[in-house]
Amino acid sequence: MPRIHPLHAGLCALAALMMLLMRPNSAHANPWTPAGNRNAINFQYRDYSADRSFPQGSFGSATVPSSSRYIKQELRITGRAALAPRWLFFFDLRAAHIRKIKRKHTLTANGPEDQQLGIARIIDSTPDRAQALALSTIIPTGSGTLDPALSTGQNAVEFDYWLWFRPAGHNTPLYATLSLGPRIFLEDGAPQIRFMGLVGGPLLHRWSWVGSLFLSRVLGPNGGYIPGDTAHNATNYNLLRPGIGVSYHLAHGVRLKLLYEKEMAGEGLHAGSRITFGLSLRG
Repeated sequence: MPRIHPLHAGLCALAALMMLLMRPNSAHANPWTPAGNRNAINFQYRDYSADRSFPQGSFGSATVPSSSRYIKQELRITGRAALAPRWLFFFDLRAAHIRKIKRKHTLTANGPEDQQLGIARIIDSTPDRAQALALSTIIPTGSGTLDPALSTGQNAVEFDYWLWFRPAGHNTPLYATLSLGPRIFLEDGAPQIRFMGLVGGPLLHRWSWVGSLFLSRVLGPNGGYIPGDTAHNATNYNLLRPGIGVSYHLAHGVRLKLLYEKEMAGEGLHAGSRITFGLSLRG
């Protein structure tokens, strides 16, 4: 099991308590869910493993056997809450334990643990579409090493456009969401364009399905892997990761989730897969 720093566990518990005590405000639509939904909090456990790597020098889907195995276990809490009409507060808190095994030598670290806090301004909201602009800050809090895969990351700011919509109008059970924008690292100013998309709908009684896609690309002449530059390669990664999952409607406002993701393309990184178990609460 991952070894969680007491401070990180305390912050996660405090954030969860604040979310549950806040009065829900159904008049303020959320761009990630149908208009009329309220505050939300999600608890997740992720298990990641990789024993292959994407080659250095170019972005592609080919992999080669890695000289090391990379194992990561992570606890994650995300949430959002209405602050005022058309304003949302959101957070993404993580605590992780990482092992990198190379022959008989093992490196460990409590990181990367990038804590993200932000606010979002809702542009418009209807029963079949909502849009928002978001601004957040990313703060590394893990205790890492000089190894890029075990690094704590860097301080950064992120600007995103959020969109939630039903492809065929509010009468269809299908939905889609996306987030698109740059993350700018303060140490070297490199912009990383990040895209996250979800699409889903009903499957069986109480069951629904979801497909996900994450893509990150660093722009500029230093957008790829740089030999010897551990700080750059720990954070400015190029990666394509699709996923597929299901959720179960346990009770009103309560869902259990299971998601499988696989890294399909990248550069100079371990290529692996992860399973996420989640619990979602909506007020």
